[in-house]
Amino acid sequence: MYSKPYRRKLPSKRVADVRPIRSRVSALSDDPPLTGWVHGLPASDLEERYARGLRNSGTDFSFQVEIETAFTLPGQEKTVDFMVSAGGGMLQPTDVYGPLHQWPQAQTKDAEREAELNEAFEQIPTLMPLKIVWFYDLQDQEQANQVARNV
Repeated sequence: MYSKPYRRKLPSKRVADVRPIRSRVSALSDDPPLTGWVHGLPASDLEERYARGLRNSGTDFSFQVEIETAFTLPGQEKTVDFMVSAGGGMLQPTDVYGPLHQWPQAQTKDAEREAELNEAFEQIPTLMPLKIVWFYDLQDQEQANQVARNV
């Protein structure tokens, strides 16, 4: 009986794919088309659509802001999608949640993360509690503009 010699698989020489993440709820009618970037950082279609809504309403914001909590180890800060100017010197931390955040396992993990972040926000008088924007409120740019106007 003849058997083939073992051949070790070599690592791929393909260049890593660095395209931004796209969710399945991306509208095909975005005009102009989504780029996958916000403030020079990769962004999901939902994050970019919300950022455009904030820009369209003239609201100042920062994207992908790192936050230290009481449970944070050095180099393991939590990241909030948006830090939105809410007027009067107040900032509204905001996360954009896609469809995967509806799964029970994700909801448990998200609840723990949100509690840690809100505890950290209570220590800073200019920060409001974390606001969640759901994917179904960002189906198209008009919806995103409406959500952004209600900061």
